[in-house]
Amino acid sequence: AVVQTRPRVLLVHHKNSLLHLCYNQLLRMEKRYYTVDIWRYHHGKRYSGLFVDSLDSESFSIDCSDTYTRPEHYDLRVGDVVRWKHNERYLQALIADVYRNGTLLKVALEQPTMLPTDYFPY
Repeated sequence: AVVQTRPRVLLVHHKNSLLHLCYNQLLRMEKRYYTVDIWRYHHGKRYSGLFVDSLDSESFSIDCSDTYTRPEHYDLRVGDVVRWKHNERYLQALIADVYRNGTLLKVALEQPTMLPTDYFPY
């Protein structure tokens, strides 16, 4: 389920025709991004709408190669709760392990469960 998309900035020539062409190409090449919320017991919500590059019930990852933020800047710990929306329902899992390698942050998840249909992320 796509929650939001992250826009890309293009530097283009000043002519309107070239700008229009690049904008149309950008719309066709748009990459999908997902968001997750991170909760920590006894601390509350740590991240709301955190963009991730890949997400499934076993892991998620963030590629920091095109950003100022580095993997070590993210405060993610084993035991934190991850919640995200999938097919109009919310899921929840616990962080089992956090891997930081160069510009890649990979988080392993465990115990994925479907939240009740009346769950609302507050």
